[in-house]
Amino acid sequence: MGDWEITLNRSSFRRSVAVATALAVLLIWLVSGTAFAADKIPRPKVKPPVPPITQPATPGEAPAAGAAPPAATVKPPPKPTVKSSHETSLPLPRFAAMRKGEAYVRVGPGTRFPIDWVFTRRDMPVEILAENDVWRQIRDWEGTVGWVLSSQLTGRRSVIVKGEVGTLRNDPSATAAPVAHIEPGVIGRLMECPMPGDWCRIEVNDIRGWIHRGEVFGVYTTEVFPAP
Repeated sequence: MGDWEITLNRSSFRRSVAVATALAVLLIWLVSGTAFAADKIPRPKVKPPVPPITQPATPGEAPAAGAAPPAATVKPPPKPTVKSSHETSLPLPRFAAMRKGEAYVRVGPGTRFPIDWVFTRRDMPVEILAENDVWRQIRDWEGTVGWVLSSQLTGRRSVIVKGEVGTLRNDPSATAAPVAHIEPGVIGRLMECPMPGDWCRIEVNDIRGWIHRGEVFGVYTTEVFPAP
């Protein structure tokens, strides 16, 4: 074999090796490129399953398996049952009278509540509706309701003429002789209210007489005064 044949064979071998190498590199690139391209495909994010809405079990029905236990109901603390030493055991409602000539009537039981009215008449009868420590809820003869300090009230009993002109009589009877005619808004001291009967004996400006219960505010229709 001549030298040129050996050179030709060597050249052919080298070209074959080069082609094979090139094919191998191309195959590797294609495989790598496919894998790279697959890694770029967006993948949906897997969200955790949404837990079912937990509903309270029907009374008498056992809760479903795996269901969360119902939340505990928080109850407010019970109100204290200890009564303030300033509160009395007297019946409610009851009548009393204003001790002073000026008293602040507030919308609630405390100085933090605004003043709604100012009562300016001493001995004016009021009805006590409720008690709250040192405060008393009262109502006057015109229907005004508010809170005053207990120190502004007195147990002295009085009545006030309401409606039209009242008639003071010398006996507890509608046919008895009139002693005086009293204008609405006049205050009298309550002396007695016997039962059975619809009349009360009062004193107005040193004048004493009997007046029908329906003509005054400050005594109940079936109340006995003084109390037995």
